[in-house]
Amino acid sequence: MKALWITACLFLAGCVSVPKTAWLDPDAPVVMPDASLVAVNFRFDDQRPNSVALHYPDGSQVSTDPEFPLRLQQRLAQGLEARGYAISNDANAQLTVSLQSVQANIGHGLVRHTSDLTVVTKVIARRGNHTLTRRFTTAGKLTAPLKADAGRIESEMNRLLEKNMLAILTDSQLSRFFNVTTGEKE
Repeated sequence: MKALWITACLFLAGCVSVPKTAWLDPDAPVVMPDASLVAVNFRFDDQRPNSVALHYPDGSQVSTDPEFPLRLQQRLAQGLEARGYAISNDANAQLTVSLQSVQANIGHGLVRHTSDLTVVTKVIARRGNHTLTRRFTTAGKLTAPLKADAGRIESEMNRLLEKNMLAILTDSQLSRFFNVTTGEKE
């Protein structure tokens, strides 16, 4: 009887359908405020070649929903303000965050799946005649029994997005660059 139950579970696990949309909605990172940061003109660019986020071994692909870039921009702005940046279109200092990639490459095995996840952003900071460019890559691996669970993969992608945003917000080079006393005066 136990063997029949295991066989039925494995059969039904193979029936899981691929979702049409990946709903990514990371939380804004929790950061310590720094009162010595200047006001910035913040801009967010989605520079991914396409919106595909999940790649399945059978060639199936799942895209992020159309509102995902806007939500990510809002979370970054919340994090910047919590960190101590004043966001102003009139600020002389500029901070541009470009989303380069949000990918999960999913591999299926006989009794488990593995997902390799990556989030890549590029930050361009400008203040006066100086420019600082930084690249932030956050990677993870998710291994679980049976077929890939889109919900678990989305949760892990959200965690990596939060980790990537936290890395940007707490980066020591960016903090020094936008510091009132150590950076170039506006």
